[in-house]
Parts: sequence; C-alpha cells; structure tokens
Amino acid sequence: MHKERFHHLIEKYLKNQISESELQELLEGIEEHEDDFSTSIDQLVDIEDSPVFDQERVYMQLLDNRYEHEGQDRFYKQPTLWWSAAAAILVLIAGAYYTIRYNPIAPVSPGEVVQHNPVELPENTDAILKLADGTAIDFDDSTAFGYNHDGVVLQKLADGSIAMSFDDSYSRTARASEQFHLVSTPKGTSFSLQLPDGSIVFLNSDSKLYIPADFNKSTRNVKLMGEGYFEVAHNQNRPFIVHAKNTAVQVLGTHFNVKSYADQAQVQTTLLEGSVRIDHESDEILLYPGEQAISRHGRGVVKQRVNVQEIIAWKDGYFRFTNASVQEILEDIQRWYAIEGVDYEFRSQERFTGAIKRTRKLTEVLDNIEKISNIKFKIVEGRIIVMK
Repeated sequence: MHKERFHHLIEKYLKNQISESELQELLEGIEEHEDDFSTSIDQLVDIEDSPVFDQERVYMQLLDNRYEHEGQDRFYKQPTLWWSAAAAILVLIAGAYYTIRYNPIAPVSPGEVVQHNPVELPENTDAILKLADGTAIDFDDSTAFGYNHDGVVLQKLADGSIAMSFDDSYSRTARASEQFHLVSTPKGTSFSLQLPDGSIVFLNSDSKLYIPADFNKSTRNVKLMGEGYFEVAHNQNRPFIVHAKNTAVQVLGTHFNVKSYADQAQVQTTLLEGSVRIDHESDEILLYPGEQAISRHGRGVVKQRVNVQEIIAWKDGYFRFTNASVQEILEDIQRWYAIEGVDYEFRSQERFTGAIKRTRKLTEVLDNIEKISNIKFKIVEGRIIVMK
C-alpha cells in the first residue's frame, strides 16, 4: 500500500466515511506503515493544539455512526458489532500513540516499585524480600537501603536502583544451605532488582522469585512463580537457569521473559536477545530472538513467532493484547487488580486488539470493552461478573 493511500484511509476513518472493505485494508496496512501512522495522526488530528486527544469521544462517535453489516460474520457472533470492534482497534492504537508520545511512562529502573492507586488496587502494594533466615524487608521502606543482614547487602545506587549482593561476611553456612531468599510482588505492583551477579530481573504483579542462598557460586539458579523479565549478565562459566514448574530455561547472557503463574498449565518463554535453551521433561529446544516456547506437562514443547513488544508491555505499564478473548484479557486483569475471581454468566466468542495503561481504574478498562462488544460487566464482592 502506498503512503498516500494509507494517509487517505486514515483521513476517511477519522471522518467516519470509511467503508468496511476500506477499513479492512487500513487495518492490514497498519503494521506495514507503523511509522507513517503516528505522522498521519499528527497531521489529521490537531493534537498539538488540543489539551487532550479525546479517545472516549471518538469511541462514542464511531459507535453512534457505525455501519450496519447485515449477513456478515467476520469476527463476532453479532454482525453489527464488526464495525465498532474493528474501528476500535484504530482508536486504541491512536490513543496508545498519544499516551506514549505526550505522556510517556518512564521505564522501570532496577529496584523501583511501581505503585498505582485506583480504587480497585490492593491497599498494600509493596514488594517484599524475605531472607533465607525469615527476616522480611519492605522495599518501600527507605531504611532498607544500605541494609546489611548477615552479609546480605541491599544498596541504593546512584541511578536510584537497588542492588542485592553478598559481602565477605556472608557465612559459609548460608552459602551451603539449600534455603532461598524470596522476592514477592502483590497484586498491583511490578518490581525490579539487580541480582548479586549483576543480572536484572523485573517481576510482574502477583509473582515470586526464589533466589538460592548459594546463588552465583557455581551456577546461577532461580525459581519463578508468576512472570518475570530477565536481563542476564554474561558469564560463560556460570549458566543462568530459570526454573518454572517442570521447565528449565538456561542462558549465558541474554534478555527474555518467562510467564508461569500457578493457575496456568503451561510455561511461556519469550526471547528478545541472544539465545536460550529450553529443557522440558525429555524435550530440549533452542530459542532465537522473536520466538516463544510453550511447554506443558505431558505435551512437550512447541515454539512460535510472536510480537515480543506485546509480551513485555506489562514491564512498561500496559496491558497489550492482539486478537485476544475476553477470558484471556480478564486473566491478566485479575492478576493486577484486587479481584478475587471471575464468574461467567455469558462466554463471548469476540476477540479484541488494543493497549490500555495499567494505571487506569478497573471500571474504565471494563467500560472500554463494553463499548465495543455485546459484553456487560459488574463487580460484586470483589468478583467480576461477565454478562450479556
């Protein structure tokens, strides 16, 4: 698609003059013209002179003026929803572009606790370190930095990050023990920490990282429950191994993401840089950048190409999804907000694509889904009820 054609289609979209076939053409051209998209939005929507890019207004305008597509059955059960849902993809992308450009989220520095306080987030959102001897340290407590407990040192570096290390007083008994230091993040919190070997780990909400007391002695082993993004310091003589359920991810130095929550039957390993080896039961495979391995007990390992930026969007403060079911979206939502569970009175077959900031209130996230679907939500005693 030529750039001029792409620009013309965006203009027709913003004027609500686009046909179904043209909208489909535009959706298919977004990836090809990703750089031109932001330029076109700047030219066609007077963002520079507007205090706010009113995403909600555009949503409602699209919904009020959507085309009727009788007899169509593209993505959804109800044909009349195809227009609003497909158009909303563009709204989400445009809104995400505005947010990123004009309200950028600073990347999470190692040691930084990211706290958000909408009504639906838990009151206690502090990451906790529990040492092998049972001592608990609240990372939100400024007195914890410059802390030394039996050779376990927490130091606040010049860039504001936190580094964990072991000094000479770290006893042989501790190094030889089979115990673990545990870093945990409650719902509503993401956290990052520099490990004793210089590697950096980012933990997603509702996750736990077990660091052996003898970490960095001969091998660098950690155990993950939940989701973590790892930037591993290169050390050819000491492999770095992440254990998640019955899967081991072994690297020398690389960047990768592992997702292994307790309520998931599978382990997802996604590689951004370098290469990793996946050992799962009797299977062994190598991953290369842009690939994801999915391992599941009794079913071996399969790998696929993925959009890695979508996988690690959580690290930068976003929910991001492509062609996802409402069930898949609510799984991530439940791990971030103070929600006890989800009950389905209705199971929709609709699929969604978009990006939403995790700083939003839960009600705002659910409202956005309602506007482009035939799904309704209510929250009762800490549980999301999905209705038609």
